[in-house]
Amino acid sequence: MSPPKYLVWSNEHAAWWGPNHCGYTRFIANAGRYDRAVAFRIAGTRDGGWHIRKGNPDEIAIPEQDAIDQYANITQAQEAGAA
Repeated sequence: MSPPKYLVWSNEHAAWWGPNHCGYTRFIANAGRYDRAVAFRIAGTRDGGWHIRKGNPDEIAIPEQDAIDQYANITQAQEAGAA
């Protein structure tokens, strides 16, 4: 079994990092998949990483399956509210 992949969410751009560190996308299907070490490096070093009292971090590393599951829950809730 291969290790889980991570997506990187950019609060700054309100989008997912694209594949190979290139661009951003609002669609999970088009987001880049990174191994844990790379995703944490991106999130920890972008504009200085996470700091106490800085506010929201610029980037957040999220396990791929967690991102997909959360998106599915949001979509279901939105569809239920529209009915």
